[in-house]
Amino acid sequence: MARPEISISLENGEQQPAQSTRSTSYMATYTTNDVIRGSVTIRGVGFDNLKITLEGTASTSIERMGPTPVSPRPRLTAKQTFLRVLQPIDPSLFPTGTEAKPQTYSYPFEFTVPAALLPQACSHPSIQDSIREPHLLLPPSMGDRAVAGTSRSTFSDLSPTIARISYAIHARASTHRPSDNKVVTVSETLQKVRILPGREEQPPLAVEDTGDEYTFRRDRLIRTHWLGAKRGRLVVQASQPRSVQLTSDESGTWSGSSVATLQLRFDPATSQTPPPCLSHLTSKLRALTFFSATPMRDIPTQSSVTLDSARGVYIASVPLSSRAIAGVKWQQHAREDDDEGAIRRDSAFSTCSAPPECVKASKGYQGGVFYTAHVVVPIALPTNKSWVPSFASCVVARVYRLDLSLELNGRWGRGVGVKIPLQIGLGAGKKEVEEHSEEREEIEGFFRPRNVTPPTEVLSEVIGRLPPGYASVFVAQISA
Repeated sequence: MARPEISISLENGEQQPAQSTRSTSYMATYTTNDVIRGSVTIRGVGFDNLKITLEGTASTSIERMGPTPVSPRPRLTAKQTFLRVLQPIDPSLFPTGTEAKPQTYSYPFEFTVPAALLPQACSHPSIQDSIREPHLLLPPSMGDRAVAGTSRSTFSDLSPTIARISYAIHARASTHRPSDNKVVTVSETLQKVRILPGREEQPPLAVEDTGDEYTFRRDRLIRTHWLGAKRGRLVVQASQPRSVQLTSDESGTWSGSSVATLQLRFDPATSQTPPPCLSHLTSKLRALTFFSATPMRDIPTQSSVTLDSARGVYIASVPLSSRAIAGVKWQQHAREDDDEGAIRRDSAFSTCSAPPECVKASKGYQGGVFYTAHVVVPIALPTNKSWVPSFASCVVARVYRLDLSLELNGRWGRGVGVKIPLQIGLGAGKKEVEEHSEEREEIEGFFRPRNVTPPTEVLSEVIGRLPPGYASVFVAQISA
């Protein structure tokens, strides 16, 4: 029996999803609720069954340290198939053994990209209750340069080769072998696709200011030089900015932007000490890819990696910008208890004349004049990278951290910086947006105020039947 030739082709043109970055058969990118359409072509008659599936897999590999530097290093690997969707095909369309000549057969397929996985995709125990929900969301493609980029070039997605999330259309042609009554695969192939699930903007991450991974506030002593006189204390503070929402242009290039705000406060050693002279601000984005050979039962952190030999982390750094900020103006504030009639309070409870710029006082602040300023930091993702949305799955996770470093004028000593989390997402697809809009309208309609007052003719009839003296009370209650 001849061995069939099998191939997969995806549809082009207007039926391609709106977020697609593919202009040739080399690249295809889909998001939530997009429909992946195409066909499987088989030449030959050496098969009597065909399975077409959309499959998603996660694979990791970790090299463990041996007992000695020269001893063999055991390697831990893990592979999880978290998604498998089967295309139904009518068995009567398969060739039969009575057909004399080889023919070409074409079988169309259609898959809709889901927003979530089935519950059995994440069945492992967890330490934190909140870990299961993100594990059941569809993870984005990651770690395969063959599908990272545009149709013209491939870009790095800042992930190692030992941690991968892959999606592909699989076609397997099989036949029944009469000699041993077994079903054997006679030919198979696959077509990779890139999937970036769309999600609504997530709330800020609940992370602690540990100083090692994240630092939201820095309080630093400022001197004229290393052993010079104390000039005061500088406080640099930032909060988590809004997530970056990825968008794609006609060429298939993905980009996104957001804005962070750096709040500054200077508590001088004396009232005659001026605030420090600012020099420039640099921003850098770090992509942390966590991977594990066993299911992750908690939210991965850098500290957890050092305690678990079955986990690893890969950190990639991308410079964003370096801006001169010498023109930023300081605003002077008088201590609150200097005002007439004010009651003296601890510095931690003092308020600024400009509440949006108010920052808690530095350590050792004894009252008196202080200065505040703020710096707006634009965040624009470079277009020469293949950006992966933030996600967490059972064995692979991706988080981002924004490092902001404030440099002072040379005579004020070295600078100070903060490290804050940053989320990257992808807007929901058109169909999902319409469904959420209808649901939101229904919810808002439920809480919309309604007029429950009886019709005027009913009120007149009721009031006419009331005893004397009660009619005015009834009308007053209805009016209220």
